Amino acid sequence: MLNKKSIAFNKQLLNFRLMRKPTSTNCFQPFQDTQMKNFIASVLLLFIATVAANAQGSNTSCSNASPFCTGTQFNFPAGTSGEAAEAGPDYGCLGSEPNPSWYFLQIENTGTINIHMVGTNDTIDNTPTNDIDFICYGPFTSLVDVCSQLTADNTVDCSYSGNEEEDVNIPNGITGEYYMILITNFSQEPCNIIFSQNSGSGSTSCGPFNNGPLCAGQDLELVSFFNEVEYAFSWTGPNGFTSTEANPVIPNITEDMAGVYTLVTTNPTETFTGTTTVEISPSPNPSGFIALGDSCTGGSLTFTPDSVFSNAIYTWTYPDGSTHTGNPYIDNNINPSMDGGISLSYEIDGCFSPPVTEFVKVNPNPQPVIEGDNHSCFDGLVQIGLTEVYDSYTWSNSSTQPINFVNQGTFTVTVIDSNGCTGVSAPFTVTNSQPDAQFTGITAFCEGDSILLIGSGTYDSYIWYTTPTSGAPTDTLANNDSLYYGGGQLTLEVTDNFGCTDTVNSNIESTLPPVASFTREPSQNTVFVKVPIQFTDTSVPATTDPIDTWDWNFTPPSQDFTDQNPLIAFPDTGVQYITLIVTSELGCIDTTTSFVYIVDDPFVPNAISPDGDGINDYLKIPFLSGFPGNKVVIYNRWGKKVYEGDDYKNDWNGDDLPAGTYFYVVNAPNMKSELKGSVTILRN
Repeated sequence: MLNKKSIAFNKQLLNFRLMRKPTSTNCFQPFQDTQMKNFIASVLLLFIATVAANAQGSNTSCSNASPFCTGTQFNFPAGTSGEAAEAGPDYGCLGSEPNPSWYFLQIENTGTINIHMVGTNDTIDNTPTNDIDFICYGPFTSLVDVCSQLTADNTVDCSYSGNEEEDVNIPNGITGEYYMILITNFSQEPCNIIFSQNSGSGSTSCGPFNNGPLCAGQDLELVSFFNEVEYAFSWTGPNGFTSTEANPVIPNITEDMAGVYTLVTTNPTETFTGTTTVEISPSPNPSGFIALGDSCTGGSLTFTPDSVFSNAIYTWTYPDGSTHTGNPYIDNNINPSMDGGISLSYEIDGCFSPPVTEFVKVNPNPQPVIEGDNHSCFDGLVQIGLTEVYDSYTWSNSSTQPINFVNQGTFTVTVIDSNGCTGVSAPFTVTNSQPDAQFTGITAFCEGDSILLIGSGTYDSYIWYTTPTSGAPTDTLANNDSLYYGGGQLTLEVTDNFGCTDTVNSNIESTLPPVASFTREPSQNTVFVKVPIQFTDTSVPATTDPIDTWDWNFTPPSQDFTDQNPLIAFPDTGVQYITLIVTSELGCIDTTTSFVYIVDDPFVPNAISPDGDGINDYLKIPFLSGFPGNKVVIYNRWGKKVYEGDDYKNDWNGDDLPAGTYFYVVNAPNMKSELKGSVTILRN
């Protein structure tokens, strides 16, 4: 099991390439150790003064940097592709970074370090010919995540000159520090870049190394950079450890394996000795944990480990992959994404325990939905409520039942379910309307007329109907907002857009018209021509509606008078019709008609001479034309009836009776008394 540091090292350095001595040349070949996670790589070349190194382009990125150590001369062909260095680092003075080559080093002995570099295509005496540049970063305490720390603050030295020779100066290297160097081929022409430490009181380490510090239970990797074909290896270490492999691996190490490991490397002519110290920390023993608190969404849970270790870092991993630290760890806003296995792991001095997992159930909060009628009429109540069942209900109007009867307002309900989780509904608004059935119109009108009634307000429907009496059917009169009505009991029913209904009853009473009447003086039906007649209005008005106008009409001829009591003398004989029209202040009208006979002067001649001369040939009773239905009877002196005629036309001439005196009697329906007189027939 790799510890935290070795994992980070593996991700960030991504297999640093280390140089090993070849079997047939005097330069190092690249070596890749895929198991190495966190170790300091360098070259163990204490026995050699000058060694050529050829990286073959494998160190073109920071994560693949090659090692450099004191006593080594590096000679490698510079790149010419023109590819720029990776994005991310702060390249300081470098205006461009073509054809990058990366190296790292670790200070072994404190002091200054000067590294001289040359760009040359002269294979004989290495005369400088090509422009190269560099930048140096440091110091770093380790190589863990070092490629993300190449900033301006960590820049030690930089050159972007046009020179073919450059010098890297590290003024005060301290044992254990690390530095990174980027070298670029600005000329982009084929050449070799040669560099080595040429001065300074300090030195850089050449190994051997291990992949520590480690945690108990992980694998220890010991590394040598000599070729296992030409060299023999002898490793010794704590607990009697020995090995003849170049790069031995000790699996599942324990704490007592910590300490100094010594490597003796030999070939037929030389022996070299080096040491590396292995650090091993104990791994914490995992244990469970408990989660206490509110297990509802939005609540708070406190996670507490069963075991507590000093200097430990507690990491809690949620099902969604998110991580949190703390002991105890308090989550004040839990949600169902946590519902499932939550893992706890311990880290002590970079050592992790295996994770322990406990199941945590996070209950969703209920989401109550209010249903029901959203409108009430007048003071009526409507029912609202919840269809789902909960353990408790608290309404905003203090009701604690699942069903609530309300009139109007905005209501919410807070519920608690069987898990103890609380939820609050969205507001539910109940509106209220109170339609008021009213109508307007002329309150007084004449009998026989109709009144226009208009319903007040704005409603979806208006229904006018006769107010039913006991057992009588309802007679619908209209279905709109107005009605012409002639009077009687009336009901208006209005309904608003919510279906709320109101009615109003009213007795629409018409006003009685006046009763037209009059008298005249003289009062008999026959009045002589030019005799003044006094007409007197005797009309009877309604109780609350006085008569306002009087219209008198006399025919023939047509004459109109507006006096209440006119005095009229008719100039012509005949039947005269008198009509009185009375009108009240409300416009109610009544009419009465009468007539009077206007007759000539009542003089009747007392003699006739029926000789055919056209003068006084007939008995003329001039006023009889005004007495229709009259009867005339004539007697001789002995009382014998000699003539009888109805509706006398003034056409009796004696009928060949002998001369003498005769007597007439006139009767008519409208005469107060019989008219009697005598007439003498004169003959030649």
